[in-house]
Amino acid sequence: MTRPTPGILALAGLFVVAGVLHFVAPKPFDRIVPPWVPISPRRATLLSGAAELLGGLGLLHPATRPAARWGLLALLLAVFPANVFMAQAPDRFGVSPAVAWGRLPLQPLLMWAVWRAGRRQGHLSSRFDCWGTRRTAATPGTTSFLRDSLRSVHLQDERHWA
Repeated sequence: MTRPTPGILALAGLFVVAGVLHFVAPKPFDRIVPPWVPISPRRATLLSGAAELLGGLGLLHPATRPAARWGLLALLLAVFPANVFMAQAPDRFGVSPAVAWGRLPLQPLLMWAVWRAGRRQGHLSSRFDCWGTRRTAATPGTTSFLRDSLRSVHLQDERHWA
């Protein structure tokens, strides 16, 4: 099994801690659920907390990483309106406008990190981890993928002309 990179571990930890907080201290999360959401604020909080928890844990294993990637991306899109709702009236939620508005541009960066972390090993773009750090030669990646692909093509070509 391929060990998760430090970037994936940090990202997984972020989502697991946030998910646990949705269950341990749900009231702040309940308050930022926009009134137009068709389910109760507590149900929205618990569902998003469970999704964060499962997604964070899913990032830890290579077999579940791609599914966790898509789930977390969907979650981040789904909760973005709550962040906008909070930014529109930060005093209602007890945060400064700078913090409320400052969270909004962080969402696309978090989505980018999730996108990078959820790639399959051996994929052509897996030369870097989710933080843009170049992987070492010992890490399976593009070089071994290309070498194995070229070797396979060469063997098929030899069999064809034999």
